[in-house]
Amino acid sequence: MAKSNLPLQKNIILAELIKSWSVRHKVTDDPYINGLVKALVDNNNLAMWASIDALSYLPHPRSTSEDGVRKVYRRLNALRNSLVFAPVALTWLAVGQATAAFKEFVDKNTTATVNFLEFWQNGYDTLGSEWRLSSIAFLDFMIVFSVILITILTNTLSDRSEKRLTIELDDIERERLDLGLAIKEYLYTKQTLTRATLNAGVATAIENLVLATENLQAKSSRKRKNR
Repeated sequence: MAKSNLPLQKNIILAELIKSWSVRHKVTDDPYINGLVKALVDNNNLAMWASIDALSYLPHPRSTSEDGVRKVYRRLNALRNSLVFAPVALTWLAVGQATAAFKEFVDKNTTATVNFLEFWQNGYDTLGSEWRLSSIAFLDFMIVFSVILITILTNTLSDRSEKRLTIELDDIERERLDLGLAIKEYLYTKQTLTRATLNAGVATAIENLVLATENLQAKSSRKRKNR
């Protein structure tokens, strides 16, 4: 079957433009979008849609491209908040292990004069090396250092995400405005003729006439100067 060479009508082009925009921004279930697209495709009831302000009823899409950065930021933030209390928990757990081992050591060595901190540091073959004071202090340091690094990273990601979000929302709103103006421009000629629309049309025509007259006068003035 031969393809038609007839050019697409303006209503179909606008309908496809609106559908493409709604799919790209995930607002295909919006009732205004669905109703307007159907009216444009059917080329029916456009006067009613012309009476509705497109810029007021077009949905405001949400930003989605920065979701990946946002997810990383939220996970790192949750990890940082959890690690803040880890040194305290680890230290008290080590104190419990060292206390139990020290009691066992004292029971076996009643004549020993070792104090608790000395025992915690050396272990005396009773306390495991992983629970000794130097090991716990090093682990606490690593956790605190990790918290500092994660805090710097999350702040950087937050700033980057906010900047990207601001730029993207500006682009989305600009694209929405362009689409809304295209809809208003097409539907303007489909309005039911009323006193208001007639006055608006006359005002536009007068404005265009005045502008054309000013342009002609300016050209005439330049020609006289060049003679």
